[in-house]
Amino acid sequence: MKLPEDEYKLLRELQHLSKANRNYVKITVLLMLHLGKNEEEIALCLGISISTLKNYEKKYLQEGLDLYLKDHYQAYEGKLDEDEQKLLCAELDANLYKNSAEIADFVHRSFGKK
Repeated sequence: MKLPEDEYKLLRELQHLSKANRNYVKITVLLMLHLGKNEEEIALCLGISISTLKNYEKKYLQEGLDLYLKDHYQAYEGKLDEDEQKLLCAELDANLYKNSAEIADFVHRSFGKK
């Protein structure tokens, strides 16, 4: 697979900016494919499966660079509202818990949530 030169340069810049980012692996897959590396070598070096690599390649070829890099991740918001979170933080500051099961029990008893 060969990338357009402008996309290759953009991806190299993004790669350097994205080392702690979820897009780092996706960017590096495209760059390594562009450089002619084989799928097995890429998957091994990046710690991903060959099927994941093929999915990344397919998505790029079907959707283009912008959609390929778009992050659809939505963080888990949790079950406690803002006031409950403040009460939990105060509880954790005031008391020592041995493990997360004890904290979960406190949350269940105090807020009725699991």
